[in-house]
Amino acid sequence: MEKCFRNCYIRRLLLLAAMAVYFSLAFYLMRKTGIGCIFLYLWKIPCPGCGMTRAIGALLRLDFAAAFSWNPLIYAMPYVFCYVFFPIDGKIHRRILAIVGIAALINWLYRVLILWI
Repeated sequence: MEKCFRNCYIRRLLLLAAMAVYFSLAFYLMRKTGIGCIFLYLWKIPCPGCGMTRAIGALLRLDFAAAFSWNPLIYAMPYVFCYVFFPIDGKIHRRILAIVGIAALINWLYRVLILWI
């Protein structure tokens, strides 16, 4: 039991470190190249998480309105990250994650079909 807990803890810390490196690299590349979203740059349509990196940057500057305008799902991400790092079994958590997933799909369809066209 102790070994499993330690291994899971180390995996979660490595995931957190990988995410920190990813976002740092993304911010650096956005500044240097001017490319906001690699998915948008390559395929010419926004990805489901388009604007999430800029929304995180806006949150770090405490600009909550700008964060919401970049991607409204930014406020659901703390729950998703907590679920990833501290998984809890239960129907309510799976339902909340399903709602977040459906909201992400609706947000993406809205951005592609209404705003992009």
